[in-house]
Amino acid sequence: MRRSRLLSGAARGAVAGAVGTAAMDAFWRLREPFQEREPEGDEGAHPRASRAPSRRSARAGGCGSSRDAASDGWVAASASAHVGRRVYEGVTQRALEARFAHLVGAVVHWGYGMWWGSLLGMVAARTSRRPRAWNPAFGMAVWSTSYLLLPVTGLYRPVWKYRAPELFPDLIAHLVYGTGTASALALMVRIGREPSA
Repeated sequence: MRRSRLLSGAARGAVAGAVGTAAMDAFWRLREPFQEREPEGDEGAHPRASRAPSRRSARAGGCGSSRDAASDGWVAASASAHVGRRVYEGVTQRALEARFAHLVGAVVHWGYGMWWGSLLGMVAARTSRRPRAWNPAFGMAVWSTSYLLLPVTGLYRPVWKYRAPELFPDLIAHLVYGTGTASALALMVRIGREPSA
């Protein structure tokens, strides 16, 4: 019984994570017209290591466009694409062509959002607290984890090396993700508890 509740919670959470990821992407899409263009040029060992985290194109889940990836190799690719590339190349021991950067970035971005949602769903299945109460804390936890893990990979700088105006939009996007995920999960839990007529 407990195992089936956890699996059910994980499944609901994955769906809720997809809703949260879509909300986050909508935030980036709405913000895009107001963003300044990123400066081009070699600014460090890795394109994401020395400048603020980029969500330049939210259309593919934080990925650079396929045109950018094809013309610039992996330079224009998102951190999500680089994570996926490293996993693929580590497992297969074969180079991944830059033409797949857009797809790989989207798969990693959406998979990561759904994975976090699954974790929230399993926690919700084991507690009586309503998932909606976790909106800000959940989004903040996902955002903080990015800044703990990605500097280790060299894809981001340590969080204290960014200025607040560089970090603020990314934090807001993750709060949007957390709110979307927790709200969708809360709705699914409520619907699941309502007796059918």
